[in-house]
Amino acid sequence: MDHYDEESNELLQETIDRGYIEEGSAANGVARQCFDQGYDSLTDKQKAVYDLQVVPHLTKIVTERETEMRMRGMPD
Repeated sequence: MDHYDEESNELLQETIDRGYIEEGSAANGVARQCFDQGYDSLTDKQKAVYDLQVVPHLTKIVTERETEMRMRGMPD
């Protein structure tokens, strides 16, 4: 598993842990397929699920992580 796959799976697990996406849900399955096989492997309906139900949560988590990292780097 390469770095991208590990990070993607960690992000997806965090969306589950935070209750944004349910384990075993369609959104979870679509996200896993996207990470494993690429966005182009998704059908149009799956792309809609990914874009509307997965991406916003992933974006929120990534933004929060980036903000936290910047704040840690700020001098007291």
